[in-house]
Amino acid sequence: MSATPLQGWRVSVFGSSTLAEGTEGWRLAVATGSALAHAGAEVANGGYGGAMAAVSLGVRQAGGHVTGVTLDGFRDRTPNAYLSDRVHTDSLIERLGVLFRSDGFVVLEGSVGTLTELFLAWNHAVLEHGSPRPVVCLGMAWPGFLAALQSLRLVDDPGLLALVEWAKDPEEAVGALVRARAAVTRQK
Repeated sequence: MSATPLQGWRVSVFGSSTLAEGTEGWRLAVATGSALAHAGAEVANGGYGGAMAAVSLGVRQAGGHVTGVTLDGFRDRTPNAYLSDRVHTDSLIERLGVLFRSDGFVVLEGSVGTLTELFLAWNHAVLEHGSPRPVVCLGMAWPGFLAALQSLRLVDDPGLLALVEWAKDPEEAVGALVRARAAVTRQK
């Protein structure tokens, strides 16, 4: 396997904007950014604080490139200091459009915005049929969340559930992305 198996891939990472520095979630987000950068991925995120800043910090500490996609609607927020570059958008839909021009997605724990991004990525995977972009939920909250969706019969189709993978740590998340990339390469 290549030392940088995700070279040439862009991965968008979603997570809580209120994640506090020094928490376990912060450490996980930093480690995620670092693991993605070490694997050669270019990383994109929402560009502000919380998980976005932590992921950006991890990417930059590992020598990688991270693009923050910011939004006019968040006038009270400042882009985080760890971004390599920034794309500023006028609307939420435009921002999501930029973030979804990625080859894969990692979803950390978060709130309404993060859930919106998860479900949008999941819907993209449904529409992409034979070669869906990978959606990886990272962290210990996701197995219960995904099980609840299934037990409540909100998402009970095994084919739909298979489009989202759960990883307990950043290395597993990167492994899932690498496997998905290999699958796409074999299909070509």
